Amino acid sequence: MFQSISFILKLVKIQMKPGNYDTGFIAEFISYFNGHSIDNTVALWAKTSTGQRYQAGESIMDNLYKYKDTENTLAREYFDFMEKYYFEKLREHLKIEENVKFQERDELGKAYGRFMVDVHDFTHVLTGYPPDPLGELLRIERVKHFEGNGWRVLSRIGKIRIFLNGIREWFSCLPLYKEARQMGKMSDNYIFADWFNILGQDINEVRENLNTLPTTKYHWQNA
Repeated sequence: MFQSISFILKLVKIQMKPGNYDTGFIAEFISYFNGHSIDNTVALWAKTSTGQRYQAGESIMDNLYKYKDTENTLAREYFDFMEKYYFEKLREHLKIEENVKFQERDELGKAYGRFMVDVHDFTHVLTGYPPDPLGELLRIERVKHFEGNGWRVLSRIGKIRIFLNGIREWFSCLPLYKEARQMGKMSDNYIFADWFNILGQDINEVRENLNTLPTTKYHWQNA
């Protein structure tokens, strides 16, 4: 219990400092509160084509650039997303691969952890939410039922933080959260998709196959 409180207090402290990117702690926070809530998800993912390839050491980032000049694909919109938010520089600044220390005990857990880091930004592209604090919280609201208890706790604390910013901001965010919850209930679990193949598919086809509609209220292309 005391460790849980310590994690929560440290997260609140981080949230009070804009621009304070502690990716290592966030990963540790999620891993701690996830506990065994994603065991079944990891076991099912391990049997998918993507899971097997990650366990063999592959990554969806390995050959991503072969899609850079394609049109209307998931990968192409991902590159547009990265360009707008300077994600190559941001990723280098955050040093995600270096700072995120996966807490899982076995090789399967580490493979799943690498996959979740790689696929995170693609979930922004699919859902449409920008990578700012509010966009991150709305992305979590959409997919937290897929990603485990750690993300649910992170979501609750984020909502409390918004509420403490003032009633006006809280009420302005309510329609965004409502849309995120409704769309999340309709969506299929992106974790089990064939990620090595869908990168080159038409993004609208990918969204249709995953029942994942982009936000109409807070889209990164209009932010």
